[in-house]
Amino acid sequence: MSNPNARVFECRFNENKNYEIKFGNNINGKRLRSGDTIAIYYIASSGEEGQITKSNFSGSSINIYNTTKYDQIFANIKDATVNYISVNDSVEITATNTEDSTSYSTEETVEEMRNNTPKFFNSEYKLITKQDYESFITRNFKNLTYDIKASNNSDYVNDFLAYLRNELGMASYTGHNNALYNQYQYSDSFNVNNIFLTVVPKFKKGNSIVTRSNYLPASLKNEIQFEMRKYKLLNAEISFLDPVYLAVDFAVRRSTESNVLSYKDDSSLVIYRNNSSIVNDETIKNKVVTILQNYFTNSKLGQTVDIQSLNSQILSIQGVDSFVTTRDNNQLVKEGLNIGIYNPVHNGRDFKIIDTNYKLRYFQIPYIEDLDAIKSKITVIPVTKQTTVEY
Repeated sequence: MSNPNARVFECRFNENKNYEIKFGNNINGKRLRSGDTIAIYYIASSGEEGQITKSNFSGSSINIYNTTKYDQIFANIKDATVNYISVNDSVEITATNTEDSTSYSTEETVEEMRNNTPKFFNSEYKLITKQDYESFITRNFKNLTYDIKASNNSDYVNDFLAYLRNELGMASYTGHNNALYNQYQYSDSFNVNNIFLTVVPKFKKGNSIVTRSNYLPASLKNEIQFEMRKYKLLNAEISFLDPVYLAVDFAVRRSTESNVLSYKDDSSLVIYRNNSSIVNDETIKNKVVTILQNYFTNSKLGQTVDIQSLNSQILSIQGVDSFVTTRDNNQLVKEGLNIGIYNPVHNGRDFKIIDTNYKLRYFQIPYIEDLDAIKSKITVIPVTKQTTVEY
């Protein structure tokens, strides 16, 4: 709600994929008067063509948009407490993009609207529950974020700090660079009332070795924090907990062995192809890689890694009779898919091998670091199936 003199408007994307602009009625926002002139300025996106890669421009000059009408409007509405870049200033400024641009997004589907609208209205413009926080970011930063989990201080202590202590061997968060940065930048000394936001950005989701490229930049964190201040409870403090990316690779161990990171280097997937099938080995390899790629590219924070589903998908490939995960030149063989999952930033201290469904912590998300390396560890062996003929 706005006061009767507020010069505000509402912009909606309608079912015909057009934008509708609605002005006030002198009760909620100021009403237009007869003879008023409306100027509309917007950025037109060219979709995928507008995406650029890292260092696409370097040391490039910038252009400040201006027209006589625009300058008149801007002079009337600009914040006098803010220093803006003028046309003269822009001559001395250059720009370089150090990261890929964010991926473009399509408009919400009707089904997405049905799912998202109740979440929006249920919050009543207040941020109280974890779902309120998650829905707020999903709704307002849809083009910049891939996934979001909200947690409280109890979750932080009992889950995240426990992970650092028990699995990474750290005495406190001070040994974890991202946690230390977020604590210093966004938290105060009293953490009990903290709301921690774990956000996966849309850009560079697949590579956690490039430090910080998979985390929200400080500018976007500040923007999210600023926007939420209008709706959060007075005693709630918003902080951030960056996602922990877990690399996935083939790995297998004996029941008497511990989880050892080097096991992944000697493990591979062996696919047994029915010799009567006309599907060639390379096609089967590619289909296995595609199944793994699609599954882990679409992974979410805190999901269950569904080994059973992956086993079923691989077995459903035409020509596949069975498959095993092996190690040490086939000296160790285990049925189905066995994978190692670990934090590569901390040298796999948390490395574990799983052969059944495994639930991740709410701040963890799995990914495949190198698809070509995965493919090189897949072998296809033809087998002849014996059949019994009754006379």
